[in-house]
Amino acid sequence: MIATIHILTSVALSREVNNPYLLAVLAFVFHFFIDAIPHKDYRIFKKDISVRKSFFMISLDNLTGFFAIFIIGYFLNWNIFDYKLALISAFFGILPDVFQTFAKIVFKENKIAIFYRRLHKKTHIIKINDWKYGFFQQIAVAVIAVIIIIWI
Repeated sequence: MIATIHILTSVALSREVNNPYLLAVLAFVFHFFIDAIPHKDYRIFKKDISVRKSFFMISLDNLTGFFAIFIIGYFLNWNIFDYKLALISAFFGILPDVFQTFAKIVFKENKIAIFYRRLHKKTHIIKINDWKYGFFQQIAVAVIAVIIIIWI
């Protein structure tokens, strides 16, 4: 899933879990459950994709997710504690992908990093190679997450 989806689903968790420490753990673990939903990710750090374009896509994706948090919070009149929980859950919700990226770029030959990359890859149970199918699953998950955020 793209980062925005992980951010939104993690923030949905924050609407029910008020303990920041428990929320951090749950958001991190929930990331892997969300990745099990069939989806198509954008391609980053591939030979035909420049590093500059990859960082641009990652940055835009994360900014979109965090901007969505602030917009939703504004219209729902969240207080500082609500924002704090949302930001904690969003951060820990995308952290597995951050680890994955660092494991791939910085720690290429590290055995722990290789193990983590393989483990993370296995959570992507069904891979979809076509954007038009994987895109709709992500939109559906985002809509469900926003509905949960709004009504809880």
